[in-house]
Amino acid sequence: MGLLAAALVFFIIPETHKKENRIPLRLNIIARNFLLLWKQKEVLGYMFATSFGFGGLFTFVTAGSIVYIGIYGIPVEQFGYFFMMNIITMIFSSFLNTRFVTKIGAETMLRIALAIQFISGMWLILTALLDLGFWSMAIGVALFIGPNPVISSNAMASALERCPQMAGTTNSLIGSVRFAVGAMMGSLVASMKMDTAAPMLFTMGACVAISVLSYYFLTSRNLKSRG
Repeated sequence: MGLLAAALVFFIIPETHKKENRIPLRLNIIARNFLLLWKQKEVLGYMFATSFGFGGLFTFVTAGSIVYIGIYGIPVEQFGYFFMMNIITMIFSSFLNTRFVTKIGAETMLRIALAIQFISGMWLILTALLDLGFWSMAIGVALFIGPNPVISSNAMASALERCPQMAGTTNSLIGSVRFAVGAMMGSLVASMKMDTAAPMLFTMGACVAISVLSYYFLTSRNLKSRG
């Protein structure tokens, strides 16, 4: 598959990146562009917004089976159904994104998705604090994970729109940081003592809080100041 993809790229699929936005393939230029990106607050806001949403997802992937099966006693053969709930919400949110993003724009879709994920994250924290039970958690987790595709795609699109001359560098930086944060949050929750669902739920809530705060202070405020 890798060879087939490479052949398609080299011989069939046309280059879509505009010539005026292309840069020479030189290590010094690539390194300089990476440094420039770290200085652009708007791009950092998009990057952290999608990365910590991804971190919340990896938190569930790491600890979800322990919480559902080990703590709440869900039969092993039924865990897949609850995992499927999360997949369905992701598919549904992606469908809604394709229908509305061309009408209201990537930035608005990103803000709506972040708001939904933030509300879900705070609900998960309340679920842990008030011990609201399994279904409160399961529904909250599904609503938390569902907006992730919308956040990822629109954060990336918005970041690339602001850095057309560094599209490849921007894409690689955000992608790398996203998986790094995901691995970090997964490792963090794996190191915690899992007697209750609280470690997983608090970590997911913290992830979305960082995500929203990063977007607000680094991206949204700077966009408003520029008019």
